[in-house]
Amino acid sequence: MTGMTQQIPQTSTYSSREGLIFFAAFSVTIVACIAVPRILSFMPAFIALLGLSYFKIKYGQWPSLNKTLGLFLGGFVILGFVSALWAPDFSFAVSRSFKNFWLLFVGLLTLAATKLIPQNILHKERVIVFLTYSLALCGIVLFFENITMFEMMRTIKGVESIDLMPDKFRNRYILNRSTVYLVLLSLPVTLLVLTSAMEKKKKIFCIFLMLSCVMLAASQSSSQTSQIAAVVAFFCLLYPFHIKKARNVILSIILMLIAAAPFLSAPAYGLFFKQEGVIKEDSFLHEASIPHRLEVWKFVSEKIIETPLFGNGVDSMRFFKAGYMMENMGADHVLHPHNAVLQIWQEFGAVGAILLMCFVIWIFRQIDPLPPLLQRYYMILFITILGVLAMGYGLWQAWLLGMIFAVVTMSIVVTRINSLKQFN
Repeated sequence: MTGMTQQIPQTSTYSSREGLIFFAAFSVTIVACIAVPRILSFMPAFIALLGLSYFKIKYGQWPSLNKTLGLFLGGFVILGFVSALWAPDFSFAVSRSFKNFWLLFVGLLTLAATKLIPQNILHKERVIVFLTYSLALCGIVLFFENITMFEMMRTIKGVESIDLMPDKFRNRYILNRSTVYLVLLSLPVTLLVLTSAMEKKKKIFCIFLMLSCVMLAASQSSSQTSQIAAVVAFFCLLYPFHIKKARNVILSIILMLIAAAPFLSAPAYGLFFKQEGVIKEDSFLHEASIPHRLEVWKFVSEKIIETPLFGNGVDSMRFFKAGYMMENMGADHVLHPHNAVLQIWQEFGAVGAILLMCFVIWIFRQIDPLPPLLQRYYMILFITILGVLAMGYGLWQAWLLGMIFAVVTMSIVVTRINSLKQFN
């Protein structure tokens, strides 16, 4: 994850005023995306492109892209194009691969734009306070809308009863993406406040206010993915990620889980469904759609085992039927595996899984030389994002990739504008 930064110099030909403008514009943009998370697919990249264009016009050069990261992301794009040859729908696979190329490329551009930001930015504390209070306000709004069944939205629309609202409001799923993004974005903003030059009491107040409001929003959300992400992030705080041996233990576990993923679904399915009452209808596991996920993962694993070496083609799960009805899903097909690792296996087979494992190893190696606080932070961020990818959305959803790039970009910005002494 931090490998996306390479060894970023702490100075830039951008002036302090220019750096402040770019930092403020990017901060306002990523906060606005909480209200409409789908624009994560292009808005942060658009702001980054404006900054890059200005830099090119004024200084006559472009900041370099991270070549190693580009090779890894390019590898998945190439696998997508090649897999179109045996995908169920050739034209769809090619179209998806082109879309993935652009999504990943603009993500690289967004990361490159962080090199424009100088360390000495005037009045950066004002932007930091804005970010903190904005996330707190967003958390309060999401919390209020959840517990009142969209009182604010219904007032704006002039609708008296929630029963007159569309299904996406009645089941509250419309706020899920916003809540997941809010939880993830709170991580770099917490680091930003923690390592700033603000007074200690003000730091404590800002972090406590923001995280309290974010947790309130997650607690009342119908997004179990956001709740799981929050829990994962909390427990990661207890692990000594600043110790290399401890990180290597986690790396080994992750690599083993990636390799064994297709063979774990059936035993897990049997464990939970052969024993009646293991997942009660009113339990958190049921609310988190674990029965649904287990059914989907079992079906996906069956397709993986049919073509284990090269997979079935990019974004191909939507074209397959199980041949039986999945009881909890109420269907015999799914759009995507709801698990990024299984999705890589299903689409690209063992070849894709090996590339994924190499990518994970590279990320861990980039973390090794960082200061202790950043080692802990980037590991928490990586594990939390991995938790979201393991439970929630399709890997190639544009907003999801945009969210990851936006959160990582903000994390890199933190390491540029605050003193390195704070990270030791």
